[in-house]
Amino acid sequence: MDDQAMKRAEKTIQNPVQTEEDLRKLRLRITLRSAAVFLLAGVIYIAGFRIFGHGVPCLFRRATGLLCPGCGMSRALGAISRGNIRQALEYNVLSVTLLPVILLYLFYRAVRYVKTGYDAFRIPERLFLLVCISICAFYFVLRNGLL
Repeated sequence: MDDQAMKRAEKTIQNPVQTEEDLRKLRLRITLRSAAVFLLAGVIYIAGFRIFGHGVPCLFRRATGLLCPGCGMSRALGAISRGNIRQALEYNVLSVTLLPVILLYLFYRAVRYVKTGYDAFRIPERLFLLVCISICAFYFVLRNGLL
């Protein structure tokens, strides 16, 4: 063992409680790894969609014949990846309107978690999520002509 490793081991033995900075670094690593996994999965999904021309079929649509709020999202994300926002809006309006807002919210949650370790939902966040769900429900009703 080299001198630096020995000093770190002695420090850990002397002070087994992690400092706030150590915990923050650990939370950052966890968050970055999770984000990398989701980003990689998204890139693979979009690449597969662009190569094969179709995404995952909607089970809700197959079962009911109605368009769910997410129907067309794969095609919309494919259009966004090509820089075609107008086409993305035609496929699914939520891909250009609500999805970026939700992604910003997830970024906010990740930063707050890394800085403080706090991961519970606060009342304003619950209201925000309720508004998002309401928008999706309203979009579902509108796009299926259920009014």
